[in-house]
Amino acid sequence: MELKNLQVVKKLPVEKGTSKTGVNWQKQTVVLETNGEYPKKIAMSFFGNTADEMSKVKEGDFLDCNIDIESREYNGKYYTDVKCWKFKVLSASAPVEKSNDLPF
Repeated sequence: MELKNLQVVKKLPVEKGTSKTGVNWQKQTVVLETNGEYPKKIAMSFFGNTADEMSKVKEGDFLDCNIDIESREYNGKYYTDVKCWKFKVLSASAPVEKSNDLPF
């Protein structure tokens, strides 16, 4: 499935570890926002090479993402993962100027 024109809202810290079989892994979770009249936020996981590539992406950038959605059951509850296996940066964000001026 492909999702288009998503804006990077927040990048969470990269998680790293080693599997039971001794393989090193890394994962980065990124919060993206859809466009449209009623935008929605989606927490998406990036693994391996896509997590490496995500290091170049900044908050505010726009992406097209190819994803897999999968749910799994644990103790009678279902948990859903959105995993991005390929993405393309559409445009880089403009730097946001922050002001310390108070409105009053």
